[in-house]
Amino acid sequence: MGKTKKEQLPQYKLEHYVDAHRSREQSADFGYNTLEPSVKIPGFELYSTQGLKDRIGPLKSFFYRIGFTLAGGVSVELGLEKYRHSRGTVNFTAINDIFSLYDPTPDFFGYYMLFTPAFMQEEQMLSRKLGDEYPFWHPSNMHFLNLSPEELDQIIYFAQKIDEELHHRKTGRVEAVRMYLTLILLECKRSFERQDLSSYNGFSESNILVARFKKLVAEHFLKERRVSDYADRLAVTPNHLNKVIKEHTGLTALENIQEMLLLEAKAQVRHTDLSISEIAYALDFSDPASFNRFFRRSTGVTPLDFRQKA
Repeated sequence: MGKTKKEQLPQYKLEHYVDAHRSREQSADFGYNTLEPSVKIPGFELYSTQGLKDRIGPLKSFFYRIGFTLAGGVSVELGLEKYRHSRGTVNFTAINDIFSLYDPTPDFFGYYMLFTPAFMQEEQMLSRKLGDEYPFWHPSNMHFLNLSPEELDQIIYFAQKIDEELHHRKTGRVEAVRMYLTLILLECKRSFERQDLSSYNGFSESNILVARFKKLVAEHFLKERRVSDYADRLAVTPNHLNKVIKEHTGLTALENIQEMLLLEAKAQVRHTDLSISEIAYALDFSDPASFNRFFRRSTGVTPLDFRQKA
């Protein structure tokens, strides 16, 4: 058994995150790109994708993220869920989600917001957990959403109002930013409910099983790594689960679990200062040699080589 508690795996904090997602050359006068430190709001950040790195992650963080695509396309992964963004697509990243972004088109453009739990909990109207208040952050639901043109226009308007508040020292600017963010979340919630996404409306039975399996793996893979663990949770036999997962993903259920473990391993190797041995024990490998074999078999390189190349 490992020597480090799995629950203590490190995460990015908002104040240390900028180098992981932004290039040094930032020219866009929007959001935090050129904002003076003295007027920045603790626990909240807004950016356009100008200055965004072409590839981010896999990484995990201690804050929420909302990304809106306004033009072009980009690929986003949240755990085992993969989605190609186009105009009107939104993704919602929660605390501890393993997030990756890559393969943007030359005309890719959008806005994204980052905020901490504390920033929203200070507002009385949002005293409930965000996963309870907003269905797209509930672990069992979809974390991607396609907005209608009218809904997207409304979101753009609110984001631009936030940008205006950020750049002017007006009374109540922090409260105004919270309120506009709340309106963005409410608009997304209405769209989610309008499309009846919580019930996987229009999905086949096998598609629902695959979606639920992926979400369960993302939530429990650090502790549960047997196919039977997830078959029990889904009330199906391991053989049936394997058959459906293989038909839809091209990988067995066990290979999907291992893929999730690999994403976590990459995030820890690339974005933390933990030694390879510490990561091995944190991920519950019996020893560093076992972790090295797993990583090299999956990627073709050792964890140390992967860290040095990153």
